[in-house]
Amino acid sequence: MGYKWQAVNAHIEILRPAIRNYGGVVEVISVDTTSGECQVQFKGPAPIGMGIQAAIKDKFPDIKSVVLVAPP
Repeated sequence: MGYKWQAVNAHIEILRPAIRNYGGVVEVISVDTTSGECQVQFKGPAPIGMGIQAAIKDKFPDIKSVVLVAPP
């Protein structure tokens, strides 16, 4: 896992308590710096998922897409 994964995960860590309070669970799976795609495992309300996507894209402009993956 590269530096970008660590940076995204650190950013999500700040948001994690609020996400949990709204019934969500989130985990960064991968960040591909070549394609600009970030995969995040997420379970919870759809608006919270959209907020996670926006938070990642706002903080990391080089990430072009955030894919929410349902947990197994």
